[in-house]
Amino acid sequence: MLLLMAALSVFLAGCGSMPVQNSVVTVQVWEVFGKADKHKRQLKPLELARLKAAGMSDDDIAAGRVVGVHCAVMADGWWEGLAILPAGVVAAEGTTMRVRVIDAWDNERLGVNEFVEFPPQLPRGGQAYRIVPNWRELGRRNNFERIELPAELRDKYLVVQGSYLLKCTL
Repeated sequence: MLLLMAALSVFLAGCGSMPVQNSVVTVQVWEVFGKADKHKRQLKPLELARLKAAGMSDDDIAAGRVVGVHCAVMADGWWEGLAILPAGVVAAEGTTMRVRVIDAWDNERLGVNEFVEFPPQLPRGGQAYRIVPNWRELGRRNNFERIELPAELRDKYLVVQGSYLLKCTL
């Protein structure tokens, strides 16, 4: 019984590890902050203070040098943070990039992290399921079906709360 519990603990510990400080992780951009056209989320005062401490000015933020990034850790969770882009580097929503995890985040704010490079670009994740309106007529048990990814992308994404999200890869 003790051996079984130890094996289960090792299995669960390997599932869904958050990126650790100073690791480099592959992520995708979910928002470019500072752009006037739209905002899904406003930067919090604590995040702004951390960005200022990292040398970012209001003009740098307005120029789109701060991006929100995320990646899938497990089927029901993800890691997210802020990344600072060097002057002259631009990224759009859905851009794949690698960042160095510098700053731990907490419930009050996202961590501020460092841009490393642009790897080969991957498609932005999207909905993992679609509605099947005539599911009963088709003899199905559910009114939805999985949207399958191309074979070459299946190992790069996880379904997180109904959407494909790029896996956190070191």
